[in-house]
Amino acid sequence: MAWWRSWHRKARRARELSRRDWWVIARARFWMAVSWFGLRLAGFERTRRILAGKPPAGIPRVEVGEEELQRLVYLIGVAARAGFTRHTCLPRSLVLQRFLIHRGLPAVLRIGVRRDGGQIAGHAWVEVAGRAVGEPENVEARFVPLVES
Repeated sequence: MAWWRSWHRKARRARELSRRDWWVIARARFWMAVSWFGLRLAGFERTRRILAGKPPAGIPRVEVGEEELQRLVYLIGVAARAGFTRHTCLPRSLVLQRFLIHRGLPAVLRIGVRRDGGQIAGHAWVEVAGRAVGEPENVEARFVPLVES
């Protein structure tokens, strides 16, 4: 009956979401699909340019509080785990960067690597004002940044 408890917990969390939250999740799911197909068909750089885009003209920079920023990270994480495909850190970070840029924040996509045992591990994250968003405090120490866009 573990599946029942898990499903029940997820249903309870879903009921706690507002309409605005669902709208963010729906938009994030759309952009996750764009990133998934784009990375496979158009490559990284072109997909990054498409997703990042430019903020809509005339939109002033919006001050986003820490609580709202963490909520956005949470909702994009929900969108990344929902559906039939699970999205890794790269599509999730591309979508988060898009949402932050369109709110007028200077969001920077970082991609880093580290040696994990005998293998190389990679990770993507987003930084705003030099601080990783939605990541553990030491992400920059654990991964050597290679790409910044």
